[in-house]
Amino acid sequence: MVAEAIRIELESRADAADLVRAFAVRGLTGGVEVVNGHCEVEIANRREQTERLLIDVLAALEAWLADHDDPPTRVRVGERSYVFGAPASLVDMAHARAA
Repeated sequence: MVAEAIRIELESRADAADLVRAFAVRGLTGGVEVVNGHCEVEIANRREQTERLLIDVLAALEAWLADHDDPPTRVRVGERSYVFGAPASLVDMAHARAA
């Protein structure tokens, strides 16, 4: 698979900045952009395969969501879009999808 950017949509700039810090603790680099009235955290994917990076991103996002009462959160990978914030494990879902 060609490397694709991973984008996470959030309602506030404060939440986006907090998520970027949570990613940084796990060695992931993200940036915040405002797009159409909402904030997006973009994880640039320059070297790793998207599926492998997505597992790491979703593990960090799952922990962050648990600490923030699981707000509905849209994750986009290229043309695909997913909404998380449900009780199911994001990492388990990603592993199932990658299999």
